[in-house]
Amino acid sequence: MIESVSPRLGIKSSLPDHLQAFVTAYLIWKTNAKPVVIEYSEEYIDAGITKIKFKDSIVSAFTHLMSRNSSYSTDLFDNNQLLTAQTEHLQVGLLNCYKTAYVTLMNSSSSSAERSGKNRYGKKLEYTSFIDLFDCFVEHNLDEYIDFFILILRKDDAFLAHSLFKPFSGFISFLVEQTQYKLEDGTVEDRLYKKIERSIDFFGNGPSRILKPFTTKGLYDLSPKLPIPPLSPEEFNNKKDRIDNLFNILRVQYEQNKTETETETETETETETETESSSSIKGYNKIVYGAPGAGKSASVSEIVGENYIRTVFHPETQYSDFIGCLKPHKDSSSGNITYSFRKGPFIQILEKALLHPDTHYFLVIEELNRANTAAVFGEIFQLLDRDDEGKSEYPILIQDEDLYDALKETLDSEHDFIVKRQLIIPSNLSIIATMNSSDQAVFPLDTAFKRRWIFEYLPIDFTNCATGEVPIHHADLPHVEWKTLAQTINTVLVQLKVVEDKLIGPWFIKDSDLVEGQAEQTFIGKICSYLWDDALKYKNKDEIFRSDIHGYGELYQRYSDQKPIFSDKFMEILQTTQDVDTDTSDKTEAE
Repeated sequence: MIESVSPRLGIKSSLPDHLQAFVTAYLIWKTNAKPVVIEYSEEYIDAGITKIKFKDSIVSAFTHLMSRNSSYSTDLFDNNQLLTAQTEHLQVGLLNCYKTAYVTLMNSSSSSAERSGKNRYGKKLEYTSFIDLFDCFVEHNLDEYIDFFILILRKDDAFLAHSLFKPFSGFISFLVEQTQYKLEDGTVEDRLYKKIERSIDFFGNGPSRILKPFTTKGLYDLSPKLPIPPLSPEEFNNKKDRIDNLFNILRVQYEQNKTETETETETETETETETESSSSIKGYNKIVYGAPGAGKSASVSEIVGENYIRTVFHPETQYSDFIGCLKPHKDSSSGNITYSFRKGPFIQILEKALLHPDTHYFLVIEELNRANTAAVFGEIFQLLDRDDEGKSEYPILIQDEDLYDALKETLDSEHDFIVKRQLIIPSNLSIIATMNSSDQAVFPLDTAFKRRWIFEYLPIDFTNCATGEVPIHHADLPHVEWKTLAQTINTVLVQLKVVEDKLIGPWFIKDSDLVEGQAEQTFIGKICSYLWDDALKYKNKDEIFRSDIHGYGELYQRYSDQKPIFSDKFMEILQTTQDVDTDTSDKTEAE
């Protein structure tokens, strides 16, 4: 398990050749079957000093990949940062900054000996998922990147003029953005970071010095001393806003006092119950997003259990729908019109949470960005700021008399809500929303709103998906499994550089959509229309559909006449995917 690395190490530790260390760590991972953990070095004695070298298997794997480049030689391994730098320096560079790998000693007892002298001891790398992200970034152009990496490994500044420098440094900027919040010089324990400002001195001796190597080699858009024009004030402010949002999404927390945390619960051995105590419940605001059909609603259902209220936003959703408002009612017996406060889903679930403080309740909002969220939430927007206990940090005054009267009917007259006439979100009420930014009728979420939420991306996973065949009316392949078809479509969309949230998820269609008599209409009316009108709206449709089809109406008619609609290129990819899926299925059955 990867432990936290205190950001305070950044005050005293830095990694001058951070790019060399990062590239080496990536290549070790790449050339050794992408491990989670790998022991990459072994010890030897030189003039009475313990040193380390790369294991022969590491060197061999390196050579196998990189020897096709004429400039490669084994002297690339000489004086490599993974061998010469102290463990703490590597931790700061590779985990705190890049967030790609955690470096530890194979023998923890060697820590103090390494810190106090020139001795270096055997180490291992524990990788995070960010290494996969970087791999996706370079994999399509790996041969050219190897040439680029060799320059970095040689500490040859010629890499700054390489054609790949700008995209590479842009990606590095992404990885280390949250490191731009550096340690405060104060002593307040819960305020470890401060926002980056124009006045920050990257080249001084303060806490921000950890960023010096990044600004001199890599983060070109932040350095005031590089020849590349600095960011404009607007660009700089936008970048700060993005970093704000990144912090809110990742919620990176570092250990402050591990011993205290480990001992405070040693005596807590009470029998577990289905109901959480109010002190252990910590409410949150979360947005689950992903491609259409990725299974966002299903994943939310697994979290909330039975204690929830679900609502769906749409372009006409208003504050009165979400919170509540005074509504007329006609008495069936007398015919008289009376008025009463009709509670919206927010007030309904809020009352449940207040009446049962030991139970965790959830408000589920589907399609969050299909409404004007700022208008729908109104003053409730302020309640989304939560304190360390998970309740609203800033209460608001209940100004609506009808709402106040409605709450008094439900809550005890001595309840804080009633006595103080204040509204808060308690710690046992969480809000989970789903959204899909590829929808046509969406409202953008402003930065102030987004930073009050945790964002969770739901990746596309066809391990679990709808099952059944889709009729495509091709002579060689009249029918194809939905999984195979969807994966092939996504492959082509990725090649066309279609944004990820416009890809097709495993549950874009359901099992019921593929039953006999329904599959044809599902395919042409749901899948093809989505591709034609949405995913391929500004792309070359010939990559998927036949070039002689010039409109969706013609596409519909041709399919209805049971004629082929897919291009030859797409069918080749589809056939290949079909063969792979068939082989995999056969092997699984055999096993």
